[in-house]
Amino acid sequence: AYNWAAVLQNAVFIPINMLWITGALPPDIGFMLWLIAFSLILAYLWFIARTALALAPMAAASIVGIDLLLNVMISTVANSMR
Repeated sequence: AYNWAAVLQNAVFIPINMLWITGALPPDIGFMLWLIAFSLILAYLWFIARTALALAPMAAASIVGIDLLLNVMISTVANSMR
C-alpha cells in the first residue's frame, strides 16, 4: 500500500505544481492547494502506517515523521552533490 501511495502523491502534486509553476494559479492559491494536498497525503500515509503495521496513532505519526525527515535529508544531500 505504501508504494502505491507514491502514485497517488504524484497524481495529486503534478497537476497542482504544473498550474502553480506556469502561473495558471496565483501564487497564494497555488501554495494553499499544495499545502492542503500535502496535509492530505500525510494523513493518508499515517492511515497506511497505522493500518498496515497495526500501530497506535502516535507511533504511526512517528513513522510518517521519520520518513519525511529522511526524505528531506536524502534529497538535501543528493542535491548538494550536483
